[in-house]
Amino acid sequence: ANGSRAASRRDQAATRELARVLRLKTDFVADASHELRTPLTVIRGNAEVGLAAPGEPIHKDVLTDIGAEAARMGKLVDDLLFLARSDAGAPPMEREFMPARLLLARVARPAETLVRQRGARFVADLRPEGYLEADPTRIEQAVLNLIDNAAKHAPPDSTVTLRARTEGGELVVSVVDEGPGIPAEELPLVFERFYQVGKRRSRRTHGAGLGLPIARTVVEAHGGRLDAASTPGQGTTMT
Repeated sequence: ANGSRAASRRDQAATRELARVLRLKTDFVADASHELRTPLTVIRGNAEVGLAAPGEPIHKDVLTDIGAEAARMGKLVDDLLFLARSDAGAPPMEREFMPARLLLARVARPAETLVRQRGARFVADLRPEGYLEADPTRIEQAVLNLIDNAAKHAPPDSTVTLRARTEGGELVVSVVDEGPGIPAEELPLVFERFYQVGKRRSRRTHGAGLGLPIARTVVEAHGGRLDAASTPGQGTTMT
């Protein structure tokens, strides 16, 4: 009996220590991300000031690159801060009661822009009904992350489709692409942070691997779920 109690105390101590380490990790990521936002804002602002001033074309090109990279890093910092806050508890949401149709219409235009920028066609098949309580900014972020992921891997002149229906009292949104698909053994891993399918994709071209984890975090914070289905050579559907 004494041995069992001692083992139980050791287990409890180990659990507390693990929780402490995880909390320190989350706090560090959140604090570091927060502190990085200010210098990145300053860098981007200075680049924009330089672009507005007269100067040599080569200087303009350099400043344009600096501004673009600062913006890209700023987005990464914001993503890391959002995930760190999610790890610490429920992610911050500002919910509104709104028509599902309005929410999807709000997403469709930037979705089309993203897809066209990648050289693919965009199709919107939106037939949602009813109302829902949601953070429209976060839902838009989640859907656009799925759209961006699909567009990045869609072959030229292929189609990326955004579908929405109301089924059984739930809003069901799907993003369908005609890309290379995801191998079955890798499909369960695509929502892990920083994961790159096949480890063959360029981070500069395809991002840091945070888009899908953030989309899942947002959806689950609304009481929903995000699933992936794929057939290699035939495309992927995120629902």
